[in-house]
Amino acid sequence: MGYCSVSDFEKTLAQTLTSASPNPATLTERPKLADLGKKLNLTLPQGSSVGTYSLSDVNYYIRQAQSMVDAALSQQYVVPIRTKGPLQIRILSDVDEYTDEITVTRPENLTVGDQILLIDGQESEQIEIATISGNVITPLDFIIGIYQRETTRVLLIKFPDPIPYITAKLACAMFYDKWARAQAEPMKTEFGETLRKEATAELNNIREGRTILHGIDRIGSRFVNPTLYDRYGVKGIMDQDGSRSDQGRA
Repeated sequence: MGYCSVSDFEKTLAQTLTSASPNPATLTERPKLADLGKKLNLTLPQGSSVGTYSLSDVNYYIRQAQSMVDAALSQQYVVPIRTKGPLQIRILSDVDEYTDEITVTRPENLTVGDQILLIDGQESEQIEIATISGNVITPLDFIIGIYQRETTRVLLIKFPDPIPYITAKLACAMFYDKWARAQAEPMKTEFGETLRKEATAELNNIREGRTILHGIDRIGSRFVNPTLYDRYGVKGIMDQDGSRSDQGRA
């Protein structure tokens, strides 16, 4: 797993590279219209107009985007950036071999696709959330361990915002240009450029001090105090579109 998940990538990707077919490799089932533009084709058949790509291709571009983020922030923060546990909640009922549902106290800060860690002091297990209904969480995969209500904590595990957002945008921009356009035309797409501008704007907010990555170690004494009110003195050289920039500065 990189700074963003495949689920983040899929939700960001343009609908040109998505399909409603549950099995696009065989195309033997009729697509569900309600799923059009929501499912990523990771096993397209040979001869498709957008080529053939796999999960390893997706992970490659996620790693590429992660390296770009690390390079841009390495002057201010210790990279690679590590995950943090910004939220802790408790379970309301035991999780054992008879159930894989997790009933928690306050799930309002959780969403589908989040990574949570079940820990009881002796064993731990990281799972991805598949669905949330009320206080009940259904994991994407089976839970192996047994966790008692009295001793178990649930931690939300994530990279600090907006790192997943930035990584998904950059990865999708490179992926979309490669598979949707570059095979036919040696140029970048407008959709890819839009994704790059949005990601670069958020990255520059971090570089210029408008956005702070709380909990991440910094490099240099200038960045020791996370509550400094003044901004960094040098404007980010990557800022080309001026999104959320300080108009009062020269």
